[in-house]
Amino acid sequence: MTTPSVQPRMNSRLSAMIVAVMSGLGALVLFRVWAVLSSPLELGVDEAQYWLWGQNLQLGYYSKPPLIGWLLGLTDALFGGSAAATRIAAPFLHLITGLLLFSSARHLGGIRAGALAGALWLTLPAVSLASFVMSTDSLLLVFWSAALYCLIRADRADGAAVWRWMLLCGIMVGLGLLAKYAAVYFIIGMAGYAVMRQLRGNGFTTGSLFGFTAGLVAASAPTWAWNLANRFVTVRHLGENANLSQPGLNSDGLADFWAAQAGVLGPTILIMLAAAIIWGRASGFRHSLLGWFIWPAFAVISVQALLKEANANWAVAAAPAAILWISVISATAIGRWWRMLAGISIGLNLMIALMAGWCFASGSLGIFTPKSDPLRRLKGWEVLASDVRDQIEAQGIRAVIAHNRATAALLYWHFGKEGYLAETGIEIVMEPGPYGPGNHYEREYPLTSSTPRPVLALTDADTRPSQLFDGWEKQDMVSRTQISARRMREVHFWMLR
Repeated sequence: MTTPSVQPRMNSRLSAMIVAVMSGLGALVLFRVWAVLSSPLELGVDEAQYWLWGQNLQLGYYSKPPLIGWLLGLTDALFGGSAAATRIAAPFLHLITGLLLFSSARHLGGIRAGALAGALWLTLPAVSLASFVMSTDSLLLVFWSAALYCLIRADRADGAAVWRWMLLCGIMVGLGLLAKYAAVYFIIGMAGYAVMRQLRGNGFTTGSLFGFTAGLVAASAPTWAWNLANRFVTVRHLGENANLSQPGLNSDGLADFWAAQAGVLGPTILIMLAAAIIWGRASGFRHSLLGWFIWPAFAVISVQALLKEANANWAVAAAPAAILWISVISATAIGRWWRMLAGISIGLNLMIALMAGWCFASGSLGIFTPKSDPLRRLKGWEVLASDVRDQIEAQGIRAVIAHNRATAALLYWHFGKEGYLAETGIEIVMEPGPYGPGNHYEREYPLTSSTPRPVLALTDADTRPSQLFDGWEKQDMVSRTQISARRMREVHFWMLR
């Protein structure tokens, strides 16, 4: 039995710990904002494409739902066209996710669990990287975590409150689908959890399930309406990404995927998650909820990795529930060693976070830069844009044929943010592939026989463009930019009058 004099001291120490944790996390977020504002690195190809979507707001786009375009349209309107303005929301999105996980863990395991969840999340290696890059994952995780919070509240509520929380949960999942289609894993987990509750004799009422479904359908309606009007082109694109037309067993791909999770979560967290499978059985029925929002994503992407290949971030939707599970177990009486491991994880990941932020702010990995330099894709595009502009103005060019998606994206970014395209009427186009458009630029800005001349074609080798026209003239100028110790971006120019 705890004596009255001991209890206030325990509460005081816990409160001080919470204040220290929250202050530290706030400082980390401000550090990341500084890094975003200071970085000389240019946008990546995906970021530049999302920015372009923000200049032309629609209910959907070729490869993604619309929310990322809507957000970047807002930040561009508020802060102007710059790399920092495009990325500025990223650290705040992860802060919101961390606060949602704090609230969820607090309801499941108390204030100590909440503090652990917030600290673990904001120091994850994947979050450290994603805080400096605008991605659809960052948006998805906000709504996924909000939906998980609503479901936890519904799970512990009674009467009409269950219906309200389930409705709100459905709305959050629907908004998640507007961010990234990986939100469908939440629906899978929700279905499994609802069936499990039904089998245990305390199933959700029909009304609450209807509320969840209604909120989901209503919130996600824009993307389905767009896909319906565009022959479900995004669904076909997702199938092309999966590339399962000729599947085969790829054990190396599966091993690579799980090894990459050590980079996403950190090696210590991955080990704790594996151990949580055992401890989860002893942690009570309420925690079994979390498993339904971890394993479906990991299982589906593991199969994808085994049959073909899978990117490390394709299962990132499993991370919020995984962090909650680890945090809740760590906060229990049996979690003493877990808390020690969680503390080690936070310390190691915090060092990684600080190094990552410094490298991003300086635009270099410093003495650790390998000859291939992983930051090379964020460098040198301004030089190419300047060289292309010189050719446009010297030759009276009216259209530019980009030779790949990256070049199209970054030229649209550099010329678009300055208003150069609007002022000159220059078109940037791409030739569609032999089987139809393969990306947003081939679909929305295709090369056709009516493309205005003179035309400037770009190639990455000294070979003639394989476009619709004959009579190309090789230009003397070649754009060369050293983007790493062993990589040179070399672009050749061809003109057709």
